[in-house]
Amino acid sequence: MSEKPMPQDYIRLSMEKRVKVKVQEGQELEGVLHAYDEHYNIILGDVLESIMGLDKNGKFIPVRQNQIDMLFVRGDRIVSIATI
Repeated sequence: MSEKPMPQDYIRLSMEKRVKVKVQEGQELEGVLHAYDEHYNIILGDVLESIMGLDKNGKFIPVRQNQIDMLFVRGDRIVSIATI
């Protein structure tokens, strides 16, 4: 019987790929995943940071964007990670 995949398996398979990371406080990050550790702290490169806000219809939209060369993100701030 094969073992069920674990979250760290997904992270490992996402290495050196472009990912979208949602973090607390209404922030989204898109960048290349370069490293992670056992606490799910991650290092992203070529990052587009989007600060999200609500429009008049209640939809989340980017209200400010920044380009960042390299970024460390603490694992306890991460809500989700997806390859794009």
